[in-house]
Amino acid sequence: MYRESENDMSIDFKLSGFDEFEKTLVDMIEVKYPEEVKKILYELADELREKAKEKTPVGTRKYFYSGGRKRKIRKSSRLRNSWKVGRVRQKNGEFFIEMYNNAPHAHLIEDGHRIIGKDGSDHGWWEGKHMLLISTKQLEERLEPRLQAWLNEMLEELSL
Repeated sequence: MYRESENDMSIDFKLSGFDEFEKTLVDMIEVKYPEEVKKILYELADELREKAKEKTPVGTRKYFYSGGRKRKIRKSSRLRNSWKVGRVRQKNGEFFIEMYNNAPHAHLIEDGHRIIGKDGSDHGWWEGKHMLLISTKQLEERLEPRLQAWLNEMLEELSL
């Protein structure tokens, strides 16, 4: 699931695609080994953060004008370095973790925005980079086999 607020973007994971037996086992593991669930959620969130950072553009402006003077600037990595992973939380019996970017312009780069001139004229649409959305889809493609391997590992530990 993808959720956005004004100043940050965040994403929540919800595990699905398991049959009833596997779901029962996952529920048992969540109750018996909550630290293991937290560990895998942190691993997934860190992987997602790294993927999003790779896809996040870095500023390319070489100059800006201030007080009528042309001033040199370096490439800005503020957006790329603003990806954060929150804490694992539990609500209504479900574990979740939030990943977000608190840069004030993150939602504009992710989703795109209208280009408005100083006189208020509309100059079109700047298409977003969708770095979080693309990274999430890539992670979801590899998620089921990874969770299946984790579940098998936990079953071996439980000797089931």
